[in-house]
Amino acid sequence: MAIFRESIKHVEPSSLKKTEPDGYGHEHPIENEEIVREALSLFDKEIKKLPEQDKAGVIKAKDRCPEIVDTEEHKLMFLRSERFVVDLAVRRFVSYWDKRIELFGEKAFSPLTLSGPLKDDREALNTGFCRLLPSKEETGRSILFFDPALLDDSRYSRDSMLRAIWYIVHVALQDEETQRR
Repeated sequence: MAIFRESIKHVEPSSLKKTEPDGYGHEHPIENEEIVREALSLFDKEIKKLPEQDKAGVIKAKDRCPEIVDTEEHKLMFLRSERFVVDLAVRRFVSYWDKRIELFGEKAFSPLTLSGPLKDDREALNTGFCRLLPSKEETGRSILFFDPALLDDSRYSRDSMLRAIWYIVHVALQDEETQRR
């Protein structure tokens, strides 16, 4: 028996326009103040619609670190990731905070810095297994390089390496050009 899903109507800003496809076939939103403002408003409305149990991590983060979770820059990172399809961005945002709390515990509510939540993960970070390259690819995306030959799990825990990778991806995503691509 085949199972059919109803077509999903995604939530996005009403006047959203996109670029011609890039070399990878991706159409990118054309951002302006109106689009950003509308998307952020829709984002907050979509979060409010979620049942409490589905956004437990976000609720904890809003309580413990509103200076991180409630910023426009933080929300825009998820909106850009999903090309301003708001409901998908909210889903990614909720998942992000659930995983961040799972991986970092109480440290999840502090800014991710080498002297803060990652101070005990130096060994995993210093292996060079995951590196953010200084140059970007032709469309402006950051490049991460992984070298599995450098892995040595006798020197750090699996969770320590996961936190190290999370941090490096986090640093890459702080770059606005990377977010937009």
